[in-house]
Amino acid sequence: MIEQKIGYNSLAAQVYDLLWKRIIEQKILPGEKLSDVQLSKDLGTSRTPVREALYRLVQEGIVQNQALRGFYLTTFSSQDVKEIYDLRMALEVLAVRLALPNLTQRDLDKAQVDLDEAKQLLDANDERGQQRLLDIDREFHQLLVRSSKNGRLASNLESLHAQIKVFQLYGSHLKEIVNSSFEQHQAIVAALVSRDEKAAIKAMERHIQEVKAHVLADFVSVTR
Repeated sequence: MIEQKIGYNSLAAQVYDLLWKRIIEQKILPGEKLSDVQLSKDLGTSRTPVREALYRLVQEGIVQNQALRGFYLTTFSSQDVKEIYDLRMALEVLAVRLALPNLTQRDLDKAQVDLDEAKQLLDANDERGQQRLLDIDREFHQLLVRSSKNGRLASNLESLHAQIKVFQLYGSHLKEIVNSSFEQHQAIVAALVSRDEKAAIKAMERHIQEVKAHVLADFVSVTR
């Protein structure tokens, strides 16, 4: 049950954020039913904004909706994980190709400065380093998608990343992912600075493949 009540400004967005918070905190588990009636009572609002939020989650692949079962949090299989990362790789490679001509030196300088900052924190065993690199990872991929100037590509990747957030919550290899991501991102940035499309694509493919391997290892271990 969601205890807090919410106001009547941007209700659907507020409901969406609250549901995401509960998913991230693992207060809603895969396969769990999400009753729009009960949620509307808990939140003190009508069913309309609740259903709007749920349908947004359906579009992102986070929630499923079946005629007889209603809304429920998606349960991912190892095959789902493989398919999502395979699709992500194809789209991220496309983002590299489309973004490269549009990336400015300023964009690439900032990407390098961000990586250097994260490296310093990691080398110093600063607890902020891991989260900083995760933030940099997200910002860098967003930069590539934004620079691709392709709205449909952005929309599809946003949906994939939302799904990835759900099944990455249950893993234990986050530290390994962070450590390997630094070197991989460094290789991608270096290739982009050199305007070497083939090297950038190869580095991106390696990055996604290694993250996929870590997530699959996690996924298999927690679903046995």
